[in-house]
Amino acid sequence: MACRQISSASVSARGNTLAFLGRLAPEKGPEVAIRIANAADIPLRIAAKVPRGERRYFAERLEPLIDGTRIQLIGEVNDGQKDQCGGVGKKAFLSN
Repeated sequence: MACRQISSASVSARGNTLAFLGRLAPEKGPEVAIRIANAADIPLRIAAKVPRGERRYFAERLEPLIDGTRIQLIGEVNDGQKDQCGGVGKKAFLSN
């Protein structure tokens, strides 16, 4: 399987949890983050908003994957809350 960058979003590991920070849009890679979390058997916290234009994508492609336990959607966070979501850990997928 080829690796690819998750554009304009961040997935980072802190302790035994991954965090996805970014918009929930296909080009940001939330499905990739979920696949990584599941493959690594590590819980994922998704700190992101669902843009109005991406609600169908969220409902059809992401919502079925979010179980509220291993894969959690915690909503949009401000800069001060980002460290609580995952911060920069041992492994991170970063983009610009």
